[in-house]
Amino acid sequence: MPDPLTLDPELSLGGAADLAAALAARRGNDLTLDASAVEHLSAPAAQVLLAARRAWDGDGKSLAIADPSDPFRTCLDLLGLGDTLLEEQS
Repeated sequence: MPDPLTLDPELSLGGAADLAAALAARRGNDLTLDASAVEHLSAPAAQVLLAARRAWDGDGKSLAIADPSDPFRTCLDLLGLGDTLLEEQS
C-alpha cells in the first residue's frame, strides 16, 4: 500500500478544496489517511471525506483512516459521520 496521506491539523473551509485535490490525485488506489494530527475538521472537509469514502467504495478500493485524533473523532461524531467514516476502525 502506498504511503499514507497525512491530513492537515486544520481542515477548515479553505482546506477542503486542497483535500479534495489531494484525494483526487490518489483515486483508483487503496489509501490510508493519517488523521492523528487533526485538531479541527470543518463540515466542508468532512463532506470531502464522505465523498471520498463513497468514491473509493464504488471503485472497490480501500480507504482507511488511521489514528484519528480525539478532535477529529469528536467533529465527525458531531456531524453524525463517525460511524460512516470510521467504520473500518476497531
